[in-house]
Amino acid sequence: MNSCKNLERIPCSVSGLKSLKRLDVSDWSELKNITENLGEVESLEEFDASGASIRQHPLSIFLLKNLRVLSFNGCKRIVVNLTDQVLPSFAENTNFRRTGFTRL
Repeated sequence: MNSCKNLERIPCSVSGLKSLKRLDVSDWSELKNITENLGEVESLEEFDASGASIRQHPLSIFLLKNLRVLSFNGCKRIVVNLTDQVLPSFAENTNFRRTGFTRL
């Protein structure tokens, strides 16, 4: 998917990819937005947005039961807004790499 590196957002249609297990958008320097309905891709196990220009993640991503790897390494402008109830249960089953995060 190297030809997609100039996309500014992940299309809403990604929710239709019911068998998607891994989504790697690392180093997509123009990527600023992730669609909220990414949380509908229940089969997703790995999401890597390292090095992207994302400023905010969709909260629905933390509802993904099969997600095992979530990486925003190098996303210098991203802000994580989590309740204390969400992060512990999510982090229990996930390799959550949060380098560069600001927590609200």
